[in-house]
Amino acid sequence: MPGTTSVTYGNEELSAHHAHHIARLDRMRDRPYKVTEHIMSVAEKVPNPGVRMIKRWDVDRHSRFTRVQSGHEVYNTFAQPTMVPGTQTWGIVVLPVFISRVDEVQNQGGVLNLLKERTETVHTHFRRAFEEVALRGPAASGTWTGVDGWDDFLTLNGADSSTGLLEDAADGGNTLHGIVKTSYPVATHPQFHNFFRDCAGAFATNGLNALYDSTIHNQLFEGNPSAANSKWYWSQAFAQLTKRSLRSLERYDSDGTMDDGARVSHMRYGGIPVELTTLLPNTGASTTTTPGPWSAVRVNWKDGCQFRVVSGYEMKFDPFQDLPTTVGSRVSLGWLWGQFVGHRPATCAVIADAEA
Repeated sequence: MPGTTSVTYGNEELSAHHAHHIARLDRMRDRPYKVTEHIMSVAEKVPNPGVRMIKRWDVDRHSRFTRVQSGHEVYNTFAQPTMVPGTQTWGIVVLPVFISRVDEVQNQGGVLNLLKERTETVHTHFRRAFEEVALRGPAASGTWTGVDGWDDFLTLNGADSSTGLLEDAADGGNTLHGIVKTSYPVATHPQFHNFFRDCAGAFATNGLNALYDSTIHNQLFEGNPSAANSKWYWSQAFAQLTKRSLRSLERYDSDGTMDDGARVSHMRYGGIPVELTTLLPNTGASTTTTPGPWSAVRVNWKDGCQFRVVSGYEMKFDPFQDLPTTVGSRVSLGWLWGQFVGHRPATCAVIADAEA
């Protein structure tokens, strides 16, 4: 039509603007999903995933001592394998961003703004879903509706999932990468089991004691924990109760970006940073019954649990391309190819039913 200007962007231009918006979101200082950002920042990147992920544990002793007195003793020839192999399938999900011919016609000159809005929405959705899977699990349970498409991913929540990495029991029985933990009880294999404490709905009586005991337990099994690798995840109620109980002992430090008169509080307990999350307490079928919902979870993301991700597939987006089976759609696929891995659960902790 006369007087009408049509602006059409090629796939390369759309991809460049898409990448620019993602980079801008990643540079934001106050990103909304810090659980995801931290886990991905300490994730182990693997270049070649293979069909399955292999995980091995040292669960026994190869040989036995022989007492020597005269020097003529026959040494003990007993020998056995020390490793037990575990395997795990990878989890793979994609999340697309679409731009259609209709979008371009209806948004003459404004399709890049539309792309920006969709990029931000998908970027946020991806990270929110990852946190939900990590702390609650992909499967529906109780009042938790689950996360569609993430069925092949494991979760920290071993109360509502029999393959979850952490459990609400001191001597857990979940299946970890194909290995049934009851075969390696806490009495003989304590590294295989996380710390657990049930506060029985009484924070005033049991809350601080649970935190103290978890700190001692974790130091026994990991030495000096690294604040860069470990995190506490607390519910809002648990954080409020803890701060009220420890208010007189709080210490405030400047984060280095403000003047000396400004005080900034980055919550820590036992030297480990605390991240508050609305995903605790969890609401699955098991976590809403005895022993109760999880109020606090501590994870060593290097020695205890880890997220392995295939290089190039850490929530990265492909360039835009035409969809040949459609009438003018173009798409960029965001990929996540990875899996949660259990190493030494004893360096992690779960505190339950401390919401009041």
